[in-house]
Amino acid sequence: MDEILADQIDINESTRAQIDALSSALAELQASRSQNAFFKPRRPIGFI
Repeated sequence: MDEILADQIDINESTRAQIDALSSALAELQASRSQNAFFKPRRPIGFI
């Protein structure tokens, strides 16, 4: 039983680390995208 709990704790820590990494990556992408949008505005959809 203790081994099962230890495995679950390891999985939870691993999952939390992966979620943190994903959150950081998404924040970086959002920041870079907002900087690019500041310098080059996008045209509205439907206009060529």
